[in-house]
Amino acid sequence: MNDYYVSPVIMTEFFKNTKIKDLTLDEISNNLQEAIIEDPELSDTTNIAVKAKNESDSKEPVIHLIGKVASEADRARAKEIIEKNTSNSIKVANELAIE
Repeated sequence: MNDYYVSPVIMTEFFKNTKIKDLTLDEISNNLQEAIIEDPELSDTTNIAVKAKNESDSKEPVIHLIGKVASEADRARAKEIIEKNTSNSIKVANELAIE
């Protein structure tokens, strides 16, 4: 892989075969966390946490990305992974800090 190629985000098999509305918050969080960990483009996933929560102002859960990343590119990539695997059907709160 060269410095110019970035592999596209691919939806995991789990989310291809599952409807978000049929999952518990823990199932959503755990499977999105796994998608983050498995992504080859993120430089370090050890400080990224995914938490699905019900918010009082929304019928749908909100996915919170919490933790620290090395760059704006990693921050954006993490959000893109969540959006791809939820088909943009759930709001994402990207709370990742860049260090």
